[in-house]
Amino acid sequence: MVRRMQHAPDPDSRVARQTSTTPGPDPRPPVPAPDLDLGQVRAFTAVARLRHFGRAAGELGLTQQALSRRVARLESRLGVRLLDRGDGRGVRLTAAGERFLGPARQTLEAGTAAVAAALAVPGPRVRLDVWGHLYAPLRTLADVLADAPGLGVETGTGRDHAAVARALRRGDVDAGLGRVPLDAADPAGPPARAALSHRVVRLEPVDAVVSAAHPLAGAACLRPSDLSGSVLRCPAEPGRLDFLTRFADRFGVEHRVGGPNLGPAPFLAAVRDDPECFTLLPADAVPDTIAATPAPARTRPPFLPPPPASVPPPASVPLPAARPGGAPTARTDLSAPAAPGTGLRVIPLADPTPLYAWSLVWCGGPEGTPASRALLDAFQRAGRVRRWLEYRPGRDWLPEGGLSSVF
Repeated sequence: MVRRMQHAPDPDSRVARQTSTTPGPDPRPPVPAPDLDLGQVRAFTAVARLRHFGRAAGELGLTQQALSRRVARLESRLGVRLLDRGDGRGVRLTAAGERFLGPARQTLEAGTAAVAAALAVPGPRVRLDVWGHLYAPLRTLADVLADAPGLGVETGTGRDHAAVARALRRGDVDAGLGRVPLDAADPAGPPARAALSHRVVRLEPVDAVVSAAHPLAGAACLRPSDLSGSVLRCPAEPGRLDFLTRFADRFGVEHRVGGPNLGPAPFLAAVRDDPECFTLLPADAVPDTIAATPAPARTRPPFLPPPPASVPPPASVPLPAARPGGAPTARTDLSAPAAPGTGLRVIPLADPTPLYAWSLVWCGGPEGTPASRALLDAFQRAGRVRRWLEYRPGRDWLPEGGLSSVF
């Protein structure tokens, strides 16, 4: 009889059994990500922006069938559907399409930049319209371009926000710079153009400008409410000037007068000759603007002269803290002595300081076009260095809702 031999359990067998259930490394090479065809990506982004195959095809110079084939090949390459078509509500992005859209646009911009770098082509040339000319928008643009020498900009002028918005919708310009009224509606335009987007790029303090004969001309600093008994002179009809109208409503300035916009010199001459009125201008714009007024050569001392003895100063207001690039002291026009109708006084406002919001406007979604994106990036870089978006709650004033496109 042969006895079955009893063997001690192999100490490695349990380990072998345990590890045998764990899959080892896959010997197959990883599947490479599909290469993207930029023409197909461009076709998709055009449809995503315009939400219409026919209009996208026209913009790209393709037939609708050719455009559809490009999008279909892109979807086949990626293995996902990017667009919903033909449900009676136009073209819509799928969830995958929403995720793909942002990186797709960045891919196209990178491709354009790569070609430009290889061919030593200058950076994008941006067609920019500005409005709000009395407030000298090109001062801000000059600071931006000083920090972005490779950015080319062709400037034009628009009558107001609505006129520039129409030019954007027509594709005549790439961007606009000015103040966007808080209740501005996206103007009607060809459906082939997307809605407008805007972003505040600078918050600029404004000063009060008064005649040298104004009762408050001797003040070193004023509260906005100190002006409630004066007449607000506007460079156009008050109803067209959103910022000045909201300022007057907020600080109790009941009397307002406007007229045709004939430029800075006639406008400031009217302020100079009326001892009951005032206007508001950005602090950094005032010296150059007043210098344009016909007057003999003059110098500007750093402080206002003492107030006339016959004019009691208003309630004392602490001078605001100095802002980047300027002192809180008032400036003055010395073209003539402080006598009726012969000069202007520029007085800082505090408690609170009104801020004028400059916005960059473009056509399309928040990402913009390569041209508008390059300009917005340049504005944001300049703004960080110069602290253009500094806002002090309780010490600064913006019309209600004015911060919605800042932060």
